Amino acid sequence: MNDYCYKTLLIPFIPHNERAVLQLHDWWLLPIKRIHKSELFCSLLVDVLLHCGTPCKRRYCICMYFSHTDKARFFKERFDF
Repeated sequence: MNDYCYKTLLIPFIPHNERAVLQLHDWWLLPIKRIHKSELFCSLLVDVLLHCGTPCKRRYCICMYFSHTDKARFFKERFDF
C-alpha cells in the first residue's frame, strides 16, 4: 500500500533530481542526479554533442573557448532533466 501511495500521490510532485533511489527500477535516476551535481560530466556531454563523435583537433576546435561552467549551464538549460 505504501508503494502505491508513493507512486501515485508523491512522485508527480517531486522533481527528478530530488527523488530518492528506493528500488532497483529507480536506477535510471542516477545519471540525472549526476548531471545536476557534476559540471565536468555535463561538460563531457556537451563535448560529445559539439564534436558529433569525431576526434577533436585542439588547435582548430571551438570547444577550447568555452569553460566547464558555460558548457554545464548550456546542457542544464537545453535538456529537461
